[in-house]
Amino acid sequence: MSGKLLEIKNLQVSFFTPVGEVKAVNGIDYSLGYNEVMGIVGESGSGKSVEAYAIMGLLQSPGRVVGGEVLFDGEDILKYDSKKMTDLRGNKISMIFQNPMTCLNPVYTIGDQLVEALTCHDKYITNAAAKARAIEMLELVGINNADKRFSQYPHEFSGGMRQRAMIAMALICNPKLLIADEPTTALDVTIQAQIIELMKALQKKTDMSIVFITHNLGVVAEICDKVTVMYAGHVMEQGAVEDIFYSPQHPYTRGLLLSMPRLDSDSHERMIPIEGTPVDLLDPPRGCSFGPRCEHCMKICLRNAPPLVEIGDNGHVSACWMHVRQAAEQKEAK
Repeated sequence: MSGKLLEIKNLQVSFFTPVGEVKAVNGIDYSLGYNEVMGIVGESGSGKSVEAYAIMGLLQSPGRVVGGEVLFDGEDILKYDSKKMTDLRGNKISMIFQNPMTCLNPVYTIGDQLVEALTCHDKYITNAAAKARAIEMLELVGINNADKRFSQYPHEFSGGMRQRAMIAMALICNPKLLIADEPTTALDVTIQAQIIELMKALQKKTDMSIVFITHNLGVVAEICDKVTVMYAGHVMEQGAVEDIFYSPQHPYTRGLLLSMPRLDSDSHERMIPIEGTPVDLLDPPRGCSFGPRCEHCMKICLRNAPPLVEIGDNGHVSACWMHVRQAAEQKEAK
């Protein structure tokens, strides 16, 4: 299916604290097609999770969407009232959270929680049919002895099994869009690999689209079709996963890749960290948010924020004054 399932247009989210306004998401744009997987990466505090909560309508006070649009199947869901949003959430758009132990209710069985997620959106399903569907979902996500596990409590599951149960709960209503917020962070490396393989298989089987939020670039390379790189609430670079990994253009993207350990490297060189400290969002830089940490920083970088400039013909864009200047020079040469 062609077209866009999700379009984020100039999304702005602020937190109004006693000491001032924190612009956690500051005018980001991206789109996600049907049956596509978008990775959103960046350091902690870059606004990745905040924009996901904004899409889901789960922002808590003092956070608030102050501008922009979130178009889902062509409709701006930011204009939905609470009832329409409740009908949408968990039904057409689902979310997997970072720590399943804090999301699952410890006093209800896994089966009861799966059934509740289903019956919230399907009022006419029978109890027997709901139970059968819940057991089917547990089997689909690779939980053995699903009949027995249906009646067990979250504390009786391992960390990996709890995350599988969360995935089952998110997919039980066959959503069109799944938002996965750091779903492998709390798991060990072996279980991480199993969860990634599971999500890849389920995405192909169900044809859903996924927004995959992570700081693990290795995971992005494994599962995503395209990538959005965020820093301090801004989009630094966007493009196909091959472009971002093999031809990164923004200094911040290059810094992230250089700070990542590589198994295919023959050298024993140290990883290169990104110099400086993350932006204080109560007092952000006037120009490019990455400017104070950038080794290529120019005077204009400190004065004005750069626009996103297209690089190549594959939707690869970068917000850097170096590329603005290169684009202007190429235009003059023509």
